Amino acid sequence: MQIQIDNFLVNMQVKKDGKKEYYYLEDFGFMRDSSYVPITTKLFDALDFIELIKAFVGNKLNTDKSYKISNFTAEITQKKENFLRISFDFGEVLFLDKFQCMKLSSKLQKVLNKVEIFG
Repeated sequence: MQIQIDNFLVNMQVKKDGKKEYYYLEDFGFMRDSSYVPITTKLFDALDFIELIKAFVGNKLNTDKSYKISNFTAEITQKKENFLRISFDFGEVLFLDKFQCMKLSSKLQKVLNKVEIFG
């Protein structure tokens, strides 16, 4: 099962046990120039990503500090407006503004709340 939120994708595996369905994270990533770039296969890393963008929206991040989580580093850029710059260990860079982060965190949280921790 694949769920797209803006240019981000959440890929999940669905397992059935009788009438109950269980969802497990396969990977979480984003689309860049029509190709898929996976960020992580770990649920807790995806949840850390959400918490980071929520902290940016809530003005909880320091502007003079970098935040290293799993395979990415985030920091606030000071240009005309504040952007969250997320640099991944595999070379990709994302720039997100507060509105994008707010929308993304809300939708991703709803999706990942359905995911089981253990597969």
